[in-house]
Amino acid sequence: MRRFALFLAAVLFLSSASAATPTAESIIEYLSLTTNEAMVDSMFANMRAISKRQPSEALNTGAMSDEQRRLAEAIDAKVTEILREELSLKAMRPALVQLYQENFSQEEIDGLIAFHKSPAGVAMMEKMPRLMQKMMMQMQERMEPAMARVKAATDKMRAEAKATQ
Repeated sequence: MRRFALFLAAVLFLSSASAATPTAESIIEYLSLTTNEAMVDSMFANMRAISKRQPSEALNTGAMSDEQRRLAEAIDAKVTEILREELSLKAMRPALVQLYQENFSQEEIDGLIAFHKSPAGVAMMEKMPRLMQKMMMQMQERMEPAMARVKAATDKMRAEAKATQ
């Protein structure tokens, strides 16, 4: 019976050790390998490109005056500045550490760090921005026909709703 109790204690100890909460330092190391300011800058550049395209599309239809366009650009710049501050890696670090601690064990974080230090992990991090950019371009290309289908479906549903009234 004593052997069983020791065995059970050992199993519980090992299982709790393998599920240990990762340290903030290890998470920060992982984040430094996987997230950088260039990625954040790229994300904000994509957001700016999308938000700038919307007012210019309205301008093409004559819907915005020069003053309205300047105001829209100033608002866009201020919103981007605020979001850049609030969503910077420095500002997000405490929340990210907590999220990783809640969802990963130390063993898992150690494995992720090892992967991202490996040649395959380094290659992934080098190639991922280009891959994501190309994926975004393909998604944008698919959005136009998708939105046309959505409009056709909603127009049809509105017509059917009107007909039943």
